[in-house]
Amino acid sequence: MSERDVIEMDCLVVGAGPAGLAAALRFQELAEADGAGDLEIAVLEKASAPGVHSLSGAVVDPRALNELLPGWREMDPPPPIEADVSGEALYALSERRAYRLPVPPTMHNGGNFVCSLNRLTEWLAAVAEERGIEVYPEFPAHSLIMEGNRVLGVQLVDSGLSKEGEEKANFEPGAEIRAKVTILCDGVRGNLTKQLTAAQPEILEGRNAADYETGIKELWKVRPGSFEPGKVIHTMGWPLPSNIYGGSWVYGMSEDRVSVGLVMALDYEDPTWDLHREFQRFKTHPLIRQILEGGEI
Repeated sequence: MSERDVIEMDCLVVGAGPAGLAAALRFQELAEADGAGDLEIAVLEKASAPGVHSLSGAVVDPRALNELLPGWREMDPPPPIEADVSGEALYALSERRAYRLPVPPTMHNGGNFVCSLNRLTEWLAAVAEERGIEVYPEFPAHSLIMEGNRVLGVQLVDSGLSKEGEEKANFEPGAEIRAKVTILCDGVRGNLTKQLTAAQPEILEGRNAADYETGIKELWKVRPGSFEPGKVIHTMGWPLPSNIYGGSWVYGMSEDRVSVGLVMALDYEDPTWDLHREFQRFKTHPLIRQILEGGEI
């Protein structure tokens, strides 16, 4: 086997989602405040570009951005805000009716904004690169490099392997990227985080158990002016039965677009349950159909 290249960094972040990019920016800020000078900070991303795997719709609370990047709304290039939240509603759905409910304090979105999480992630990556942080797309990490309980960095995925895992003529061993500090932001059930918690299960002691959900989102172009940008609607109930936790959203975007989606927990017991089928049913509800067809609600 060919020797693996070894790359040394000061700080390595795995995952170029919002959390990983924010971690890199904050690390750089703290290092500069501590007089550490120029540090080599890298963010690895397995996708072809930052944001490719950031698919959710999103209503974003700006407080973290305010702390991380003061004055971020005036930055160039401008952040990808679709609209500030202009109004919100919560409905309980039966198959044919919608019952308006008071919005609980935990769901209040005053001061928040609607955006595409994909575009927000792209923008954060551009900000990080502008500040000298290296962002490497298409660099999938395979495993942690550990010495006892200490994480020394990561090994990248080998290329040029057959389906059986045998080396082909174009085989290239994945490089080792070693760092003084390694931060894992590899997403839901990230393979590196699973490796670390398997090796050190005490990390999870006293933590809340993870909750997993799955969802579907579509973007619709609706009749001009029929759905206000920044308007936020959430629903609960139909088409999900009472023993499945979940709900839906409808978010008003710019350019007469609407983000609509249905999400549910993964602890359902019926193996014949099909979220895609239920999402199609959901869009036939009078309230949702009226929105998508461009009617007033």
